[in-house]
This record gives sequence, C-alpha cells and structure tokens, in this order.
Amino acid sequence: MEEHLLYPGHPKFEPKKWNKKYVLKSHNCYAYAMNTVKKRFVKTCKKFDKLSTKRKTLKKRQLREKLINIYDNWDWQIIEPNKDICPYIRPQIGAFSKTVKTLYRSLFDVNSKNIEKMLLKDNPKIKKLKKTDKCPWGYYRIYLYTWKNTKKKKGDYHFLRQDNTGLWSHKNGVGKARLLKITPEIYISGLKAKYLLEGKTIDICGYYAVPIKGRRNLGSLYYI
Repeated sequence: MEEHLLYPGHPKFEPKKWNKKYVLKSHNCYAYAMNTVKKRFVKTCKKFDKLSTKRKTLKKRQLREKLINIYDNWDWQIIEPNKDICPYIRPQIGAFSKTVKTLYRSLFDVNSKNIEKMLLKDNPKIKKLKKTDKCPWGYYRIYLYTWKNTKKKKGDYHFLRQDNTGLWSHKNGVGKARLLKITPEIYISGLKAKYLLEGKTIDICGYYAVPIKGRRNLGSLYYI
C-alpha cells in the first residue's frame, strides 16, 4: 500500500454519504474529487425542489440568460426532468474563482488547458503530478480528463478519485458514487472505444494531489 494512503482523514469510499437524495442531486464529480459536501448546495437544492413549476422555469430562464454558453453545456441539459431536480446548483470548475467567465466563452472551450487553469485558480494548493510521481504525504490523488463531441461542438470534464484502499471511485454528474476497481488508464481506454462511436474525443489532464487538510473551494454557477 502506498504510504500517502495511511494519512489520517484520507478520503474513503462512502456511498451512503454521497447517495443521499439532496447530496446526490446537488453535487457532482468535482465535489466528489474535492471530497466536499457543501451544506449550502444541499439546502438550496431542497428549496429549489419545493418551488412551483412556474418558478423553477423562471429561475431556469434567468440563469440561462446570464450564462447561456455555460448552462447550455454543463449540467443544463436535463435528460430526466423528474429526477434531475438541481442541475444548476452543482459546483463547476472556475465558478469559485470566476475564471469560468473568461476561459469558457463558447460551447467548445472545454479542453485540458482551460480546465486545469480553472481548477488551480479555484484551489491553488493542488499540485500537478506526473504519472510516475508519488503522492505527497498529507495529500490524496485525483485524475482529470475532458471530452468533446466534435459534431455537436460540446464538451465536459470528469474526475476520478483515489480512496484510502488504493482503489478509485467517482460520481458521474447526478449519478451515484461508484467504485471503479480499475486504474484510470484502464477506465480511459474503455471510454475511448465507446466515445469513438459517439463522435467524442478525450483529452487527458492527468493526475493531481489534493491536500487532505484545509478547505477545498467549490463554486456554483447558481450563485454567480
């Protein structure tokens, strides 16, 4: 077992914590990678869920007009409206530092360079790692990649997180926290074959070390 995994407070796989209704709906892969549940997001999600359909529609329109390109792409498209109750509240890279406004100007600006810049602006204490680098003591390891759909000119990012067992897990958008039981490289190789048929390409950002102690900053487009 790698030494850094023994550090007290290292993230562990806790599906019951992450799969509670309003945590599930108001947090995503970014929150999961930062191992942070924001009470504010949960509270806002509960309130939003109780709004009338008319008020939800109005709020949705207001948010889209304010940040149209971002909302058109990230967590905006609701596949199952009755289940995805809080698509606007989930945290997004660059929202805390507000760099999302300058680095994400169009639907096709999701790339490893811009995403990494926004990640490190949000949380400057995160360290970039090479694949062969050891994770420092007092840190845990995450993995980040982006994808694009060249036909629809849209893209997104996704995080994987290493837990204290050495295994990797993730939370895909509004989905449940799940254990991978495979390395990021194997996970990506499987995705590439699938994405090729869907017209998507993958851009690897790589590994990062996140400090276990101290605050991890998460911002939501809902509050910008």
